[in-house]
Amino acid sequence: MLTAKQRFTAIPELLRFADDPQLDDKTHEWVVQALQDISGKRFGSDVRDWRAWWATQPQPPEPEAR
Repeated sequence: MLTAKQRFTAIPELLRFADDPQLDDKTHEWVVQALQDISGKRFGSDVRDWRAWWATQPQPPEPEAR
């Protein structure tokens, strides 16, 4: 099982998928469902609402280069 923090890191990629115009309707529903399950939020299928919410979330710092 992934931790909540690990699942949260999937959100940017899910948002990218949600914006993909080639995604079929069912897969888009699954992407939105995953966003809802991970975030606990219910913004429906409008990616603009999801992106607005994501912009307000604290982002972890980038790992330092070695």
